Amino acid sequence: MHYFCDKTNQIMDAVWHGIAAAFEWVFAAAKPIGPMANVFFIAVGFIGTGFWLWYGESVRKGGDNFLADNADKK
Repeated sequence: MHYFCDKTNQIMDAVWHGIAAAFEWVFAAAKPIGPMANVFFIAVGFIGTGFWLWYGESVRKGGDNFLADNADKK
């Protein structure tokens, strides 16, 4: 019985150490994702703002207001 308990403890230790190693890898890999997410959202904000300004100037100068024209056709 003692042999079975020792083997079970060794197996469970290996399982828990494997899970811990997997979590350490996930957290180490996730560390640079935080700054990348910030850069992504800032870039999306700049692109959206640039498009909004370009589109507003285009409509102001007499260009097609293709975002609002489709609402009139419904």
